[in-house]
Amino acid sequence: MTRQRNDDKSTEFGLWTRGQLPDQKIDVISIDSIIRRTPNIMFTDNMLSPENAVACDSENLDYIWFAYDECKIMLLEEKRFNGKQSFPQRDTHGIIHQALEFACKSRLEFKRESPSKNGPIEYFGYHLIQFENTNPEDGWVKIDNIEVASEQLLAFLRFEWMPTND
Repeated sequence: MTRQRNDDKSTEFGLWTRGQLPDQKIDVISIDSIIRRTPNIMFTDNMLSPENAVACDSENLDYIWFAYDECKIMLLEEKRFNGKQSFPQRDTHGIIHQALEFACKSRLEFKRESPSKNGPIEYFGYHLIQFENTNPEDGWVKIDNIEVASEQLLAFLRFEWMPTND
């Protein structure tokens, strides 16, 4: 069951998906980092010595899209108003994508909170969803730079269809 939020902290797309997929057993996990895309300096050995500093970058990932019972998962980044990803975001998300792809292709037994659900997980990749405005109802939608209809977006979110450049 797609859980409804009990606050108004979602984007228009997040609210739209919950309205469109109310009976799906898909867990919509939205991740918001407290520290946004600002490089942070953390001092390790000597708090007053910049030469010992390590530059860190904090990136948030918008959705971990997980079909709980079917053990299917994908990562989604949402951009409104035809937004683009920054290089650090693409780089960081690419590392996470490669790690999940490797782990899932290796057919590892994933331990889950529900022991009856332990086993391999099918990974459907990392995808960029862009909106002309804020959601499918107020403009075009692109998945990985491919314009799609609302029905295709819903099929994609149900793991029934994947966009290709064909």
